Amino acid sequence: MWIAKIFNMLRPSLSNRAPEFLARFSLVGLTGFLFALGACATTRQDVQVQKLQARSSFEIGMGHLREGKLGSAQPALEEAIRLDPDQPLYLNSLGLVNLELRRFGDAKALFEQAIRIDPNYADAYHHLGVALAESGRWSEAAQAYQRALAIPAYRNRASSYHNLGWAYLNQGRDRDAEEAFTQSLQLEPQLASSHYHLGLVYEKARRLPEARETFKRAEALDPEGPIGRAAREHLKRLGP
Repeated sequence: MWIAKIFNMLRPSLSNRAPEFLARFSLVGLTGFLFALGACATTRQDVQVQKLQARSSFEIGMGHLREGKLGSAQPALEEAIRLDPDQPLYLNSLGLVNLELRRFGDAKALFEQAIRIDPNYADAYHHLGVALAESGRWSEAAQAYQRALAIPAYRNRASSYHNLGWAYLNQGRDRDAEEAFTQSLQLEPQLASSHYHLGLVYEKARRLPEARETFKRAEALDPEGPIGRAAREHLKRLGP
C-alpha cells in the first residue's frame, strides 16, 4: 500500500520526463529506492519498539529496587541498557544497584557513563560522589558534589551540601565542612545528619555550647535511629 502511494507521488514528475528518467533510473533502481525507503521506515519502527521494551525493563528493575530485590533489579536494568544504551537514567539506576551491592568501581563507571551522555545530570554527579566517598577518595568526591551543586536546576541540594561537608571533614577542612553543613541546614532544617556532623565540627573546635545544641537537635530529630543514638553518646561525654 505505501509503495503505491510513493509511486503515485512520483508519477507526475515521471510522466513529464519519462525518457530521461528511464535512462537514468531503471526499474531495478526504482525498486531498490523504494526498498530502501521501506527499510528506513522498518528500522525506525524497530528502534521505537526497542526503546519501549527498554522502558518496560527499566520499570521492572526499578520496582525490584524499591522492594530491595537487588538480585532481580540488576538483570532487568542491564537489559534496559542493552536495548537503549544511550539513556543516562538507566545507567544511573544500575549504578545505584551497584552502590547498594558495594561494587563501588562498577557504580563509578556507570555514573561516569551517564554523565558523558548528559553532562548536566546532577543526580549522577551526586551518586558519583557517593561512590568515590565510599572508596575513600574524598577530594574527588567533593569535586563531584560541587559539580552537582553547580547545576542550577538540581533539586537535591541539601543532601549534596551535607555530603560535601562530610568529604571536607574527612580531609581536615573543618571550616569548609562547617560552611557546607550550614548550607545544608538552611535548605533542610530537619536533616538530622547535618546537625550531627556540624556538632562534630563544633566539638573538634572546642565550641562546646554550639556542639551541645546541635547534638541535641540531632537527637530530637532521630531519637530512635543511629544518628540520635550517636548524638546521645556525644552529649554524655560533653556533660551538662
